[in-house]
Amino acid sequence: MEWGNKFFQISRALEFKRNNLTVEIVFIDHSIQRLYKLSGHTIHSDWLDIVVLARNLGLDARPINFIEFISLGLRFICRKLGLPTRFDEKIEDVLILDSNFIKSKWDIGYFQSRHHVSKRSLDKVADGLLSLLDIQKTNISDVMTCHIRGGDFASNMRLSNNEIQALVNFCKSESLKLVVVTNDKIFCRVLFEDQSYDLAYGKSALDDFAILASSRNLYLSNSTFAFWAALIAIRSHNAMTYVPENWSYTDFISGTEKAILKNN
Repeated sequence: MEWGNKFFQISRALEFKRNNLTVEIVFIDHSIQRLYKLSGHTIHSDWLDIVVLARNLGLDARPINFIEFISLGLRFICRKLGLPTRFDEKIEDVLILDSNFIKSKWDIGYFQSRHHVSKRSLDKVADGLLSLLDIQKTNISDVMTCHIRGGDFASNMRLSNNEIQALVNFCKSESLKLVVVTNDKIFCRVLFEDQSYDLAYGKSALDDFAILASSRNLYLSNSTFAFWAALIAIRSHNAMTYVPENWSYTDFISGTEKAILKNN
């Protein structure tokens, strides 16, 4: 699972803690990851210790066991088949349920809207990441850092050629150097065609995340990785963020923190 999704789930756990409920985070570790990959999910590199982050936020965390993993897999199968199962429930619906649900220990979902988690909890996780990763803002103000999610992304979620052209035009008009952070250099070359840009050479996902989170000007792809880097940048040094028109996270990054680039 992508780390950005995990950060939303940790924020959800904080929601329960704020409401005086006992909660623990159960995560998939290396011993189970092969089975997780066989189930059709993508394995992302471990560039952060989830137990340390959870502990710093006052939360307990432990690896999932085999029986729990099978139970979790059955829930996802039921969801794919359209069978009734609790998934991605609104926070207010969960909090008013009787204690039998709370005792079941399972709250499963992506939790990526204001109906699932509060901005307050997201900010707390962002501050925890900022402290844990020791991210420092860059002193360079004439750079636009753009995140491009690779071609593995669903086509309707990718940045379009028109959006890239608008971004390039904007950078020219504002005298900003365009630097791209991506996990797919080939897709990036196709997307930008003959447009000029510099590639950020991070050696790991952590490097890429730190480059984004330390930037003063950010253009974001529609990904949770970019979202969390932007939230840290906003919390840390009031970074200016720009987003595509189909941006999924307007509940949390909007208003003065968001500007949609138009290709005039």
